[in-house]
Amino acid sequence: MHIEKFVHKSNPEENAQLFSLIGEFCACAATRDALGCMISSRPGQVWYVATERHEVHAFGSIRVQGKKGLLRHLYSPVDDDMLRETVLRHCIEHARRHHARSVWLTDYISLESRYAPLGFMPHGNLRGRFIQYVLWLEEPNES
Repeated sequence: MHIEKFVHKSNPEENAQLFSLIGEFCACAATRDALGCMISSRPGQVWYVATERHEVHAFGSIRVQGKKGLLRHLYSPVDDDMLRETVLRHCIEHARRHHARSVWLTDYISLESRYAPLGFMPHGNLRGRFIQYVLWLEEPNES
């Protein structure tokens, strides 16, 4: 298994390799249903894509905004929990290296058991079937 890092660039031609790997998932209804949203990306967003023999087994993305890491689109088309967690750990480490104090993600409330072992906690109110999870990399400021 190989995990490759991609950074979404402003020039579309520079994103060909990334979108040749994840493009089919961007347009797939099954992926949208599993994630609860469509896949999107913007320049500066970092993607980790796990492949074996040119087949995508898991991917996820993160963008550090200020002191927050914003994790998006954690997905495994082969439903491999271990690979999904490996990609998630790569995203967390990216946030840590870029001095984020926390990592945030929004996912189904029913997936709390996926995130709790890594230290993520539900935060805020339910929005339909979704809730935000937060992993504090540093103690939150008390104000």
